[in-house]
Amino acid sequence: MFRTSYSVLISGAGIGGPALAYWLARAGVEVTVVERAPAPRPGGQAVDIRGAARDVVQRMGLLSTIRSAGLEERGFAFVDEQGRHQASMPVSFMGGEGIVAEIEILRGELSRVLYEATCADAEYLFDNSIDSLVQDDNGVHVTFVNGGSRRFDLVIGADGVHSRVRSLAFGDGEAACVAPLGGYTAYFTIPHRIDTNDWFVIHNAPGGRAIGIRSGGPCATQVMLMFLSPSLGYERFEPARQKQILTRTFAGIGWEAPRVLDAMWDASDFYFDLVAQVRMERWTRGRVALLGDAACSPSPVTGLGTSLALVGAYVLAGELARSNGAHDAALPRYQSVMRDYVKQCQVLPPGGLEGILPRTSPAIWLRNMSMRIMTRWPVRGLVAGMFHRADAIVLDNYFASSLPEPAVAGSSWPDRFAARTRARRRRRVMVKGAQYGFVRLQRQASGVSDQAPGASPEDRGLVSRIGPLEIDWPKSLGYYGGIGLAVAFELLEPPLAIFIAAVPVLKLLKNPGEPWPLRIAADVLEGAAKPVGGDAESTVRVAQGEPSGRQRKAQ
Repeated sequence: MFRTSYSVLISGAGIGGPALAYWLARAGVEVTVVERAPAPRPGGQAVDIRGAARDVVQRMGLLSTIRSAGLEERGFAFVDEQGRHQASMPVSFMGGEGIVAEIEILRGELSRVLYEATCADAEYLFDNSIDSLVQDDNGVHVTFVNGGSRRFDLVIGADGVHSRVRSLAFGDGEAACVAPLGGYTAYFTIPHRIDTNDWFVIHNAPGGRAIGIRSGGPCATQVMLMFLSPSLGYERFEPARQKQILTRTFAGIGWEAPRVLDAMWDASDFYFDLVAQVRMERWTRGRVALLGDAACSPSPVTGLGTSLALVGAYVLAGELARSNGAHDAALPRYQSVMRDYVKQCQVLPPGGLEGILPRTSPAIWLRNMSMRIMTRWPVRGLVAGMFHRADAIVLDNYFASSLPEPAVAGSSWPDRFAARTRARRRRRVMVKGAQYGFVRLQRQASGVSDQAPGASPEDRGLVSRIGPLEIDWPKSLGYYGGIGLAVAFELLEPPLAIFIAAVPVLKLLKNPGEPWPLRIAADVLEGAAKPVGGDAESTVRVAQGEPSGRQRKAQ
């Protein structure tokens, strides 16, 4: 695909760099990866493989390896100070595309898998980095920090939000492209297990603070700390000062915070940074291109950074291979293909960072309630698009000669889309069918019937009189059938359903003879129930001519 001795230098051996090395090496490119760390970095926070990124690793033949190295998590939950779930989202939510995806793996483990898949075909230079680069018509002259210099046809910066390649090639400072979202985050591993029953759990405290823990293996726990703050330059402090800031910020919030903060001081993989996105008009300049977080970090808030890195690596390598190494054609095409996908992945969840880090206790409660509603039908269908942004690209088959591992049934993007469409259609048919049945019953109760036109409900035996009460059976079936349908589809919690079911009886208080406070209370109860339970009018009523409660008492 490439002319002889085409060489590419990639800065960064995290996720995007080794993934790009894999595809370029498959195309016959001489690949060199430079990484300032002394070896592949272990640990790190959990990342997920979802949407189009899952298709990429499947085409690489690494899907089964990544699955076997992944974490076994049951889902995501917000918890209170006692660790009790307040709102949860199982891993099966949205077909494995929820907050916790079907495939979750520690960042260090994914980096290791990608390194082992490429180390035989690419040259890795650890404990080194780029000091300077100079472009000319024939290539890029690169000088390394540890001495020595070499020439390459292309240089790719896959070196994160604070990219060295970006600063050297584009010249703009971080202020021009790094957009703070209003907070800081820290990740680290503690060497003992905090049992969360295999859930990724987060506890929020007033003041915009959150502590999250999840399994890091049989003898370790992954910790995330996040808090609201304007950009104050904390990301440039030494780790000891950053840990002091975290200790002061999270003092007194309870739950597992004391144990976590004590263990933080000995964490070997401590990471602290600004919560931010990278937004650039162009990711390429001459013979230099940016990839992943260096070009378009969506921030940890979206959970789509890994997807952008893996998909971007595949597209960049594919366009270079398709153009036979003509960078002036391939690099603009790479950005054109990726641009809409990046826009989708950079869309923040509702409320942005403050949606994850509410400032007050009432706001925390409302956020938890909104998440509980989000997982219920029909709201679940309305928010589905928010959880399928990782699918918002159709991948070309750049490497037709590659032999990916056999596809897992239902794992491709078209299969997942078709399955979701079929499920939506089934739900719609069930709801419409039930609604039609209830409407038919109510039409009969109102005297609208082909079999007995003009006949009243009483004449057809559809209304029964029990003591002073009249019960309209068709309307009652329609009303309580609607409540049952809402419970069956998890739209209503049982306590609320019981309340709505009692409204027809409570409406008896609206009779003119009852005290006015009771009549007002009945109106309020009816108004609260009507949006969900339907109209309770006339399901149960006082028979005409019967005295009200006050009249009976006077008698």
